Amino acid sequence: VARYGGEEFVVLVDHTSREEFEQFAKEIQVHVAQSPIAINGFTLNVTISVGGVFYRYDSRFRASQVQHELLDAADKAMYASKEAGGDRTHILEFGSPAEDGMSGAAEHAPILTFNLANAASEIGNFRT
Repeated sequence: VARYGGEEFVVLVDHTSREEFEQFAKEIQVHVAQSPIAINGFTLNVTISVGGVFYRYDSRFRASQVQHELLDAADKAMYASKEAGGDRTHILEFGSPAEDGMSGAAEHAPILTFNLANAASEIGNFRT
């Protein structure tokens, strides 16, 4: 997990299937939504927009060649979640199936980005 800007964070998930990756992303989104924050006697309900990119190994590219494209794709996925109303998860796929005989989860390097800006936009959603 790393902070990637203002309210954005990045999570790199290794050795997972697409289904496990999507489940992991959804669990983060749901966990945040179900974890209100108490501030000065008020309760703040927070939601996040999650965007992810599921990278399939492609021997034509080195990791250093695709790292910026992967982050850009994850960022676009996150903004697609926000534009769809927030409190959602959107996953894109990047790359092609492995060409070196690898199979299964080892060929994948999923990346998630999520944005906590919804907390600021929902600041009026307090209850005592």
